[in-house]
Amino acid sequence: MERFNEIKNFLQKESMNTTGVEAITLVSVEGLPLVSATSLKVDDVAVSAMTSAMLAIGEKASKELERGNLIKILVEGEKGYIVATQVNSSAILTVLTKKNVNLGLIFLKMKQLANKISNLLPKIS
Repeated sequence: MERFNEIKNFLQKESMNTTGVEAITLVSVEGLPLVSATSLKVDDVAVSAMTSAMLAIGEKASKELERGNLIKILVEGEKGYIVATQVNSSAILTVLTKKNVNLGLIFLKMKQLANKISNLLPKIS
């Protein structure tokens, strides 16, 4: 449980320190919420289930269309982006942003967060 608190603390810190980030959620590949840091009123269970479904569809499309292994999913909406990337075989990191963000910076931060989380998750599994 201490590791989840540690993960939540640095997700909250990244959420507050990265311009345009509105939510960061760590979910299981089964679609269950693990840890969330958000300023939005969103349903963690719904976000988790949708994230898992998007990743599954993205993986299938990437393989069947011969694009190689899936790296990330990017959904662009009128009000912002949803970006999801697999942390390891059991967890997915999802970030919700405003529309006017630097996506390159978001991708970089997500890669850094995924590496940190990946190092912590085996210790709690």
